[in-house]
Amino acid sequence: MDTTETGWVIEHCNSEPCAPRYWAGNGWLTDNLRAIRFARQIDAERTVRGFDEDDPLPDEKPHRVCEHAWG
Repeated sequence: MDTTETGWVIEHCNSEPCAPRYWAGNGWLTDNLRAIRFARQIDAERTVRGFDEDDPLPDEKPHRVCEHAWG
């Protein structure tokens, strides 16, 4: 039986892609099991736009939306 779950997560713009920090609903954590999981990419992207519009710093990169799998 395949028990792999996939979803979309938000990674913090200042974290390294090899060691991302994930949006967990009330902050940023390195534990991917506690990340908020979006079923659709568009929902994660809409959420990110809200973060990035909330007082962005000059030259701040956007947060990353990435597909992730848990098994």
